Amino acid sequence: MKHLFCILMALILLITLAACGGEKKSAAETERPQSAPQASADQNLVSYDGPYQLGGCELRLTGTWLVPDSFGDTQFVLGFELENRSQEKHTPYWTVSSILSQDGRTLNSYADLSLPDASGSTLMDYSMIEVLPGGSCPFYVHSTLADLKKPVHVRLSDMFNDDDSYEFDVAIEELAPVELSAMDLPPMEAVGGAEIVETHEPIELSGETAVFNYYDKLTLTYPSDFLAEDPDSFLYNLVSVDASVKLGVYATDSADNAQAKRDEWAGYAEASTEYTVSEMTVAGYPALVYTYYEPFTGYNAKLLLDLNGDGGLYGVNFDVCTSTQDLLLGDLVMNVLNSLTLTAG
Repeated sequence: MKHLFCILMALILLITLAACGGEKKSAAETERPQSAPQASADQNLVSYDGPYQLGGCELRLTGTWLVPDSFGDTQFVLGFELENRSQEKHTPYWTVSSILSQDGRTLNSYADLSLPDASGSTLMDYSMIEVLPGGSCPFYVHSTLADLKKPVHVRLSDMFNDDDSYEFDVAIEELAPVELSAMDLPPMEAVGGAEIVETHEPIELSGETAVFNYYDKLTLTYPSDFLAEDPDSFLYNLVSVDASVKLGVYATDSADNAQAKRDEWAGYAEASTEYTVSEMTVAGYPALVYTYYEPFTGYNAKLLLDLNGDGGLYGVNFDVCTSTQDLLLGDLVMNVLNSLTLTAG
């Protein structure tokens, strides 16, 4: 009996010592110094090694924020500065593609954040700022968080070359949510930059021509010493030798289709910047002309020629795209357009 009692006492003693040891370990853990809250966005960057070079521009990260949106969700916002180091106009929207993800899942980027100045603008509108060569502008990308603690993986790539890309991670657990009004947003405008100046030597059309056939609906005779067919282009059938002028051709064989095309192109122009509309005569036919600027293609003119059933054609539409506004409907382009000969079939 004594022997059994001694064994029980020994077991009790071992259990007591183990419990005390565990309590001491817990106390030691609580006495470890806690890491201080991170005071700036830069301290949250896990693997950012910018600035980055994309599409002829340099990108510098300027900040990270958590911003509540109107749907009750939280947006993770990254701020950037884009510096245009090319010789062409750039906008962030057509230069940089961004994908934000958590745990390998792409975050939703459809929600937008309205600016607090009652202008009706949103944070995404910064991405449409036009930046001249040498200039810079701020812009922002954001997505709806799936988790308020897990790091966000950021992938930035060239809009037209996905292989040219950069990736980094951002820890967000220590970021405190802020209202958009507390972000001290800069003006929505580009800073600096030089106007693009291009010169084009006047040409004397030699009279040599070539023929372009549009789906057996239209035969177009054009000056071959200035224009040539471009079989690789989806939008433009004829391109100048120096690629400064591009000409798309579209023919309609009914009055309804001709009007539908007019309505379609008018809508494109009205939704763009530097929009004008006028009437003139082109290649001997009355034409309605829309001009506008679109960042993806450049300066555009939609010339809607009214053939009024001539040879079974009711409309021939020319889509002219040039690298500069002065070239768009200048003497050179108009000389070429008026030299065109149109024949049905």
